[in-house]
Amino acid sequence: MQFKRYWVRGAALLALVLFMVGLSLVRQWLPGVGSLDLDQFENIHYVNAVECTPGQGECRVPVNEGSVSFSFGDEPIRPARAFPIRLQLQGVKADQIRVDFEGADMYMGLNQTRLTQMADGSYQGEGYLPVCITGRMAWRATIFIAKGSDTLALVLEFVTE
Repeated sequence: MQFKRYWVRGAALLALVLFMVGLSLVRQWLPGVGSLDLDQFENIHYVNAVECTPGQGECRVPVNEGSVSFSFGDEPIRPARAFPIRLQLQGVKADQIRVDFEGADMYMGLNQTRLTQMADGSYQGEGYLPVCITGRMAWRATIFIAKGSDTLALVLEFVTE
């Protein structure tokens, strides 16, 4: 009887090890599919965009070489409703732009939106925030603008009701 118990424990341990190895192989083979991009950016220079209020029109943030103008729509951001993200670069180059939304005081999952470059040179995407059961929620948005190995990160905070 004890032999059977050890065999079951060994089989469970082997299944767990195989599952972990499989996950790491999938991440290597399919890096763009479902990856969380947590360690994607290097040489990050953070800029606080404290004067910006998402959902109230366009905001312009001066940076070393130029400026970044962005908007999360003209209406207050509401959880469980998609909202537009628009961004325009002036004197700043980018290979990739991504916006991360995270709960400022509470973990609300990883919410990332990659912006797509449009024909007019602007970048656009669609944001979506999950519902917080408390109703009022403080959020932090980080706009990552990557060019080569350097990344500019604009950080702003806002509250949803």
